[in-house]
Amino acid sequence: MSIEVAAHEEARLRALLQLEQLGLEWVPIPAGEFTMGSNEYDEEKPIHRVHLSAYQITRHLVTNAQDAAFVEATWHAAPQHWKGGKIPHGKENHPVVNVSREDAQAFCEWAGVRLPTEAEWEKAARGTDVSIPGKALSTQRAATCGIRASGARLRSACFLPGNRRMR
Repeated sequence: MSIEVAAHEEARLRALLQLEQLGLEWVPIPAGEFTMGSNEYDEEKPIHRVHLSAYQITRHLVTNAQDAAFVEATWHAAPQHWKGGKIPHGKENHPVVNVSREDAQAFCEWAGVRLPTEAEWEKAARGTDVSIPGKALSTQRAATCGIRASGARLRSACFLPGNRRMR
């Protein structure tokens, strides 16, 4: 095995260990078509069918504690509202907020995953229930779920803003 291949394999194993230590719960989303969009909002028109390959998405949004692990490991800037770079007391398991798309992208790169596309986010959020009207999902909310390749069953993976607990 060449030094380059060994280094790549070591980096891949480190990324897998980081994901495991973060405690992210992954939900498999099967390949197939789903109904995307809504006639309720101009930016979501028209309703249309989209086919996606299988993938996995995190069940819950990234928490402050998970983001803190990233900040500590990479020296990436903490969210601005964290006084002294520390998570607000009692908010460790709340979803991380006040992060930019670039912050979310950096977290995903560090964790060895990627951000979901709008279609992936909507399919996971809707599940098999096409009666859920499309909602304008904010970039910040969508940016905090990770994606990795895979496949299996689907009900509903992520919670839409306003539904149940998000974290």
